Amino acid sequence: LWIFFVIGLIVSLFFVFRNKSQENKKILCLVLALSLFYQYNQMFGAISINVKRLPFQLCNIGALLVLVSLITENKHIFNFTVIVNVVGVMFALAVPDLDGKGLFYLYNMHFILEHTNVLVVPVLALLFNLFPRLDKVALKDCLIGFSIYFGFALIVGTMFNTIASATGNSFYSANYLFMFDQAVATDLVPALGALFNPKVQLGHITFYPVIQILIYIVFLGLCVGMYYLIRLIYKVKDKITKKQVETQLNE
Repeated sequence: LWIFFVIGLIVSLFFVFRNKSQENKKILCLVLALSLFYQYNQMFGAISINVKRLPFQLCNIGALLVLVSLITENKHIFNFTVIVNVVGVMFALAVPDLDGKGLFYLYNMHFILEHTNVLVVPVLALLFNLFPRLDKVALKDCLIGFSIYFGFALIVGTMFNTIASATGNSFYSANYLFMFDQAVATDLVPALGALFNPKVQLGHITFYPVIQILIYIVFLGLCVGMYYLIRLIYKVKDKITKKQVETQLNE
């Protein structure tokens, strides 16, 4: 139902606004991005907060970057949101990390609404041509941007989990990019559980090299695939437009 809702929302908004001015299209995306940012920040006053809830997950960062890209019209940030963040939402759609307390549990509703707009806003901005078409620089932006984010998530996540292990305080337990918690990974995708078994431990510091390297490689591969899929859509669209122009000229 969530997947159908997201598709329906994108299609509906596109057809309602496709003939509107570029200014109105941008206002729509800004309103959605502002609502996303506001909705994400409401969480901090609504549920218990711990290190796991800090805005270091990929889509949490996306809630800020989507808004910043529209306000600044920064193409490099937009490239990151429309590829890296969209791929992240695809993972969330495929394997949602929801608490087993029903659809209307606060955090579950937050999870669904946040990931919906992290996907919808960049896709609409792309469809409305609010930013230039993705070029080779866009791929570079994504590869470099995700590598920086991955390094940050690995270092900070390892640091917090080391503190949690040393103090015995679960408040500091972190699971950024889902590459630190074997139980959560097993619940989401049972086959991933065994990939946590090979580990390197230095005192309270623990690395899971197999799963961590695999996440990095697979995610980058999907980002590259998303980039070339968008480029393919450009080519198909250009061919259709060209045929339509030729048909009109012949008539």
